[in-house]
Amino acid sequence: MFSVLLASTALASSPMCEEVFDEIESTIQSHYVAIALYRTNAPAIADAAAERHAAYRSQASLIDPDDMVGCTRVLQAYVNAYEDPHLFLNAMPSFSDAEAARSRANAPRLPISADRLRLQAVSATGRGPLVGVWAAEDFEVAIIPEGDGGFVAVVVATESEHWSVGDVAAYFDRHGQEWEAIQFRAEDRAPIRTIAHIVNDMILSMPPTDWGRIAPEPSELIGAWSPDNPRAPRFEMISDAVAWLAVPSLSPNHIGESLQAIIDERRDDILGVELLVLDLRGNHGGSASALAPLDPLILTREDSEEYQADAHSPVLLSSPATIGYYQRIVDRMPEGIERTVFADLLRRLQENPGSLVPMLTQAEHIALYNDPRVPADLFEQPEHVAILVDENVVSAGEAVLLRSRQSRRVTSFGANTGGSIDYQQVLMVTVGEGPLQFALGYPLMADSPLLPVGGFNQAGVPVDIPLAGDQASWPQQILSHYGLH
Repeated sequence: MFSVLLASTALASSPMCEEVFDEIESTIQSHYVAIALYRTNAPAIADAAAERHAAYRSQASLIDPDDMVGCTRVLQAYVNAYEDPHLFLNAMPSFSDAEAARSRANAPRLPISADRLRLQAVSATGRGPLVGVWAAEDFEVAIIPEGDGGFVAVVVATESEHWSVGDVAAYFDRHGQEWEAIQFRAEDRAPIRTIAHIVNDMILSMPPTDWGRIAPEPSELIGAWSPDNPRAPRFEMISDAVAWLAVPSLSPNHIGESLQAIIDERRDDILGVELLVLDLRGNHGGSASALAPLDPLILTREDSEEYQADAHSPVLLSSPATIGYYQRIVDRMPEGIERTVFADLLRRLQENPGSLVPMLTQAEHIALYNDPRVPADLFEQPEHVAILVDENVVSAGEAVLLRSRQSRRVTSFGANTGGSIDYQQVLMVTVGEGPLQFALGYPLMADSPLLPVGGFNQAGVPVDIPLAGDQASWPQQILSHYGLH
């Protein structure tokens, strides 16, 4: 299906797929901090990566330059084989005016009314979790069965000048054990290949895009649900004794000021309950600064008084990209202790090209970095905070769980997280060009010089109390643990 569709766009000005592969590999080898640690601490992993390189490059060399999706599939599979979610490749094609015009002219459509499409989607929900009506930021789609086991997403409502009812927004098909999504970019209908998965029956995640389920209604609906912003925080009083705060993202794009607004507005409710459940299931991370509103709910005064800073310091691989990144940070910083810390790091990166460099070397800087920074305005109640996580929690979501370990009132429940916390501080660079242009993200910082030994990426961050059975039963299991109903 995809090859016939894409061949009609007659793309030009594209580099060969293996040329883009070589650029990606060169960037990974030169700038990705985990590579240096593998060579030192886990040579077997480094050897396996070298073996994969030859196999994937051979595949890339066989791809037709016009086959955008085929090339993207191979390149993303190679990057994903490193099994670090902070190392990723997103398609970001750049079309000439002529290519964009051809792509729009050949954009697929289904000439079916919106009402009929919605009816088809709702009546076919037994065909799989993808089927239904979903909302994006500026349109709604009905996902219906199409072809032999595949699905198609068709626009049924839109506020965008780029879309009309009946336009195909995406195709979905099985590729191995995964759902492959081919989304069409609004302005030029460029095909964007990614992997799709359902998060908690509510979110259709196709990084960096999310769609929220409209119909059938999500089975575990807590708080005010906004399908067009499915990762917005939600709050609900389950009973007089239990408050539930769902935070499926820590990205400023999704939460803005809304998380702090919820906590401020519902402060009396939170202080009056026996148990607060902080539901992080499906949290795909975001900004570390977004953790601040949660700290008063998690930490206690006693936690701060008993906290002992360790000698923990992350490490970075000194490369031109890393040096440039921290030079820009230092240039923007006002005078003060933080600028002093980063200026010292920048100096050591410049003096040790190609080496692993500790982020911190002075004892007072290490103590500052590891200080719990307990806020002055703590919530003295509730007595108990339950943090609920699953395998879809990654990155900053995992940081919340790790930070909660110093709190005496927090107990964590659920399943091990997804494992995307060992390597952090992602830098985005452009590789390739034209139709085969991509955004490559890779982390600059490793949490420990011993990684991958002792890290969390392989198995995820464990919880205090694992929960069994279907996730629909997890809320009741938590309430039962505290003797609540």
